[in-house]
Amino acid sequence: MGQEIARLEDIIFTTKEIFNYFLTNCLELTIVSIAMTVYLCYLNRTIGLLNITQFVLIFIIIYFYYDKINKYTLERVRIYYDMADNIDNSLSNVSNILINNQTNYEINKNDDKSKQYKDLSIKTSYIMNNMTTWIRFITIVAFIAIVYQAYRLTKLSNTSIFKMSSLTFITILIILMKFHNYIYGQTWSMVATI
Repeated sequence: MGQEIARLEDIIFTTKEIFNYFLTNCLELTIVSIAMTVYLCYLNRTIGLLNITQFVLIFIIIYFYYDKINKYTLERVRIYYDMADNIDNSLSNVSNILINNQTNYEINKNDDKSKQYKDLSIKTSYIMNNMTTWIRFITIVAFIAIVYQAYRLTKLSNTSIFKMSSLTFITILIILMKFHNYIYGQTWSMVATI
């Protein structure tokens, strides 16, 4: 009975967190990303394509790591429910445990499950940290590539139709810095939601 109650409680909490994330963070991130990409494509097609490539790579990384995180998280939750069920059974039979002198057995019964839970928690944390590291790496490389392309366009001769003004270059630089800071914050929110 305790396992079903814990499972129901977890489902309610997870549903609330996912709904909150998608309603507030994901919708906002999508709108800001689309607006920024359209603006960068308007300024220069190459810069816009670099930005789109960045988003595609980030979504590929999220998709790749999501399967691993999901697998370990489900296994960890199953172990947690088994431990909760064992503790519930032990508390229900506490008089029999004391009469039969099985206190040490009951205490050690969850040790293996506790160690498995700890190992899976560490693996999940490691995978999430790897995912955020890759996302940061991609955003830094994209930032450098976009700034380089914009700088190159500012150095073109005045007769070129593709020349970019210094003001536009600074605008791109400020937008990218703010946006990448925003992506880093959203990455941590997403990892916490998963």
